[in-house]
Amino acid sequence: MSGFITALTIEEEDPGDKTLFLPILDFHRSELGKLPRSVVADGGYASQVNIAAGRAMGLKHVVFLNGH
Repeated sequence: MSGFITALTIEEEDPGDKTLFLPILDFHRSELGKLPRSVVADGGYASQVNIAAGRAMGLKHVVFLNGH
């Protein structure tokens, strides 16, 4: 893993992290031409839907970190 941040957004309000995971992947693919093999994200993005969708998009590993 490189550890480089390759995409981010700054929201004016708090839409909830879970709703932002897939749009970030779409942004990453459109700007860089492909998705990474692995994604590590804050636990706020964690959901079964996001894991399944990320894998369906071609991610090999989807890891959500718990900050506790």
